[in-house]
Amino acid sequence: EKYDLEWPKVRRTPGAMLIFAEWCLHHGLTDECMKTLDEFVKLVEASKEKESDRLKLVAEIYGKLKPELARGVLKKDTAVAWKGRLGGTYTITDNEFYSLVHSATSNERDLIQRRLKLLDTTLKNFYLWHAMKGKALPLPTEKLVAVLLDSEQAYRQYKNSLGGDDLLADGFLARRD
Repeated sequence: EKYDLEWPKVRRTPGAMLIFAEWCLHHGLTDECMKTLDEFVKLVEASKEKESDRLKLVAEIYGKLKPELARGVLKKDTAVAWKGRLGGTYTITDNEFYSLVHSATSNERDLIQRRLKLLDTTLKNFYLWHAMKGKALPLPTEKLVAVLLDSEQAYRQYKNSLGGDDLLADGFLARRD
């Protein structure tokens, strides 16, 4: 599906740009959302008119959030601990905010990278959405850990032992961890 990404160029007001940024986010266009928010911040800063307090707040929050999203986090002690708990031939692959503990072969490297990218995009979307609502949330100080198990049997075993909920079809959250 092709989207019309030109419409905000007709009406370049901070309010219109913020609406368009949210539209981009709702349609899975995270990079376009961030580009639009960059322009939104410039418009708010350059505006000679008095912008609403909400628009100023969103511009301030996004201005602080963007470099933090680009920087990511380095600490991954929890991922190392999980690798030790799982034993076997598990390895850790990282991106900006996640450590994925897995036993994938080198042939499955693309699969691992796609999953990490999806996790990272989801995290960015979460923080961008809250920023556009005027909420500044603290980013994680340590990489978030996801575990990709190599069999359905292993999945069921860990799900039962960790007390995972049946809310998701192909994953679970171990609340105490």
